[in-house]
Amino acid sequence: MQELANIEALVNRAHYRNEYLEVEIEKGLEKIFKNNYYFPAAYYNHLKKILLMITGIEKSANFGYYFYETLHENPFPFCREVLKSAIYNENYYNLNDKALKSYVRVYLIETGFDSRAILHYDEIIPEGHGYHYFEAFAEIELHKFQNSLDVKPDFFGVLYAVLNRDAFPMTQKKATTIITFLKLRQFLPSLIGKSYQILGNSKRTSDQVLVLMHLIKAISLFENNKLPEAIDEAIKEIINCRCNGMLSEKLVPFEKRFVNFINQQSKELNFV
Repeated sequence: MQELANIEALVNRAHYRNEYLEVEIEKGLEKIFKNNYYFPAAYYNHLKKILLMITGIEKSANFGYYFYETLHENPFPFCREVLKSAIYNENYYNLNDKALKSYVRVYLIETGFDSRAILHYDEIIPEGHGYHYFEAFAEIELHKFQNSLDVKPDFFGVLYAVLNRDAFPMTQKKATTIITFLKLRQFLPSLIGKSYQILGNSKRTSDQVLVLMHLIKAISLFENNKLPEAIDEAIKEIINCRCNGMLSEKLVPFEKRFVNFINQQSKELNFV
C-alpha cells in the first residue's frame, strides 16, 4: 500500500536524518485513522510496524498528544500493543505519562469496563505536566468510586514496571492516580514497598520525594481512610513548597512520621 510506504519513508527520514516532518506524517496517519473501518486487514502488520516506529522517535508535544489521543480511541486491534511499547520507548517525559494514560484507557475499553467510568477516567486522571496530582486524588476521594477491574498479568506487569521506573517520576505519579481511581488493591504491596525504598534512600531526589507523597496518599485512599492529621500536614507542607530542588531536605523533619505511617499500614495489611 503506497500510503503506508510514504508514511514509513517520512518516519525514517525524521528518525535518521533528524528532519521535521510531523505535519506530513500526521496528514498521512489521519487519512488512515479516519477510514479505519475500510483499512485492509492484510496491511495491519505493516501499519503496526510504522506506529511502533513512531513511538520511538523524537516528537513535539503537539504531535505526541495527537498520536496518543488517536490511539486511545482504539481504532485498530493492536493499539494497546503499540501503547505498551510507547510506555517503554517514549523518551519525552511529558509524553511518557500520556502514553500510560492512553494505554490504560484502551485496556478499559477492551475489557468491557463501564463506559461511564471511562468518561470519569478521562476527566479525573490529569493531563500534561504537573508538579503534583493531588487535585485528582481529591476528586477520587470526593466521588468514592467503587470500580472493579479484571487485572490481567500483562496489565499488572506494565503498571508495576512504571512504578519502579525512577527516570520518569511524572509517569510514576500519574500511575498512583490511575491505581487509586481503579481501586487496584493488588498494588498495595508495590505502593508500600516503593515507599520504603524511597524512604531508605539517603540520596533521594526532589522528584522522588514528590513520588513518595503520591504513594502515601494513594495507600490511604484504598479504604477511604483519612490521613492522620500529622501526615496530612506534612504532605501539604512538602507539596506546596517550591524549594528549587531541595525537597529531600524538606522531608527530613517529617521522615519518621512517614516511616511510622507505612509501618502501620504494613501491619494492618499483614505485610510484616
